[in-house]
Amino acid sequence: MKWRAEQFPRRESAARARRRRKAEALEQRFLRQLSYGVAPPDLTGAIMGRLGYMRISRTIARKRWLRMWFARTVMCALALLITAAALEINNVAPWARRPAGPTITAAVENDLELHQRRLSRTFQAIRNWTPQASDSSEQEWDSIAGDPNEPAPDRLAEIE
Repeated sequence: MKWRAEQFPRRESAARARRRRKAEALEQRFLRQLSYGVAPPDLTGAIMGRLGYMRISRTIARKRWLRMWFARTVMCALALLITAAALEINNVAPWARRPAGPTITAAVENDLELHQRRLSRTFQAIRNWTPQASDSSEQEWDSIAGDPNEPAPDRLAEIE
């Protein structure tokens, strides 16, 4: 003789029995109200609750929304960081292709060095053009001005 599952039915758990009784009571109430001609009640909350969708407060919804966007932001930042690291590793790897001609970075560095040399030459030229006080120019001025201990008319005669 073979044993069949129908001969030994499973016992229903207490939680499942409570949910079944609650659903049956809800159906009975709904059917009773329909028989009286009364507008049916809004069962959206009960049905959605049984499906797992519940109403939550605004603060909880806001916290969950912020947590969701924070997680998205962190994941995007991680993706960018991983991509940048992968590109850097690829660029320094031995199998990476190198450009044959001058790169933009090399051209900019060369241009900056050229302008730095030109600017330093310009400053050097300005320094060379600036008159510097030498011993000979001081002696010339002293000879023109004369000795400060001499009387004034003699100095005027020397200047003319």
